[in-house]
Amino acid sequence: MSGKGTHVLNDNRYTIEKGDYFIVDYQNYHTYEVIKNEQLKIINLIFSPSFIDKSLQYCDSFNDVANHYLIHFRLPSTIVDLNKMIFNDKNEKIYSLISVMKMEFEEKNDAYFELLRGYLIQLTILTLRTLGKISALTTSPLVSDVLSAIRKDYHMPLHLSDLCIKYFYSEPYVSKKIKQETGLTFSEHLKNTRIEQACRMLINTNLKIYEISSFIGYNNFKYFQELFKIKQGLTPSAYRRKFSNK
Repeated sequence: MSGKGTHVLNDNRYTIEKGDYFIVDYQNYHTYEVIKNEQLKIINLIFSPSFIDKSLQYCDSFNDVANHYLIHFRLPSTIVDLNKMIFNDKNEKIYSLISVMKMEFEEKNDAYFELLRGYLIQLTILTLRTLGKISALTTSPLVSDVLSAIRKDYHMPLHLSDLCIKYFYSEPYVSKKIKQETGLTFSEHLKNTRIEQACRMLINTNLKIYEISSFIGYNNFKYFQELFKIKQGLTPSAYRRKFSNK
């Protein structure tokens, strides 16, 4: 908010001043050092990823938040560690959002919790949009179309070969493009999307687990259970028991 100082994050030191802000993931050590004759005034915005959505219970990285279905922002491949970046709020949009969030939190009017969640998502997207402009890296139209198809039709029998016929490209070419631009294969994107949706349904619906399995595109219930445990570290039933009442 004001002043000048040094932000120490793990073994790295960064000079910070008014308008600067940064992201600190779990398990990181950080502190501040005040420069002589400066009065450093800061705002700490601390949140659990599950505040955005309960399916993020296991999330411990801002990268995972960025890739969540409510945000769906692909981080540029050149961005390795967001924790080492300093952002600057030149137009004070971020500060304005945080100010409104602070007011909502203090006044606690009706539905303030949902408003806070919405503001936090907006703050996240504004920050990620800045990253996109800096790197000038975006997903190609072809890969964007494939990822959109996954998000839209994940519950259907979905095969890359069918999409390739639709887009008039060879399967090896499209497969390579997806891997190059996103770091994941088509199959990995589809599995992640389906399990993500399963998490939402386990928490927010009373559907039977075998019904959820079928709904997201897995008629082989045993395979769904095994895949879910690999991805989430818990069986679907254990996941529901652990998180549905929180």
